[in-house]
Amino acid sequence: MHPPLRVFVADDSQIIRGLIADLLLASDDLELVGEAADGVEAITRAQEVRPEVVVLDLQMPRMSGLQALRALQVRLPETKVVILTNHGDAVYRRTCMDAGATHFLDKSLDLDGIGDVLRQVARARA
Repeated sequence: MHPPLRVFVADDSQIIRGLIADLLLASDDLELVGEAADGVEAITRAQEVRPEVVVLDLQMPRMSGLQALRALQVRLPETKVVILTNHGDAVYRRTCMDAGATHFLDKSLDLDGIGDVLRQVARARA
């Protein structure tokens, strides 16, 4: 059995961060290791805690999620990034995947499925 997947959540919405934190706390195989409310804080704190996966909102203050994704790819290349956004159209999806995102989730459709996506990432590391 593997240790829990270390997950970091970056979203400017306290509600979204709270929902994801609750989901992670209820799971034996997923561990919340940190949170951030903007892109700059996400990069700084993720470098400190070195998560296996970052759940990253696209639209955040101080630095967009896309800019943060690109910075994380350089600073933490082994960390997987799951994009979580209200903008689920194909252009955003393609841009994020081309920039190195592992998965792309639409908040309005997929929030309930985030645990399953994180487990897929965990299986991929095995």
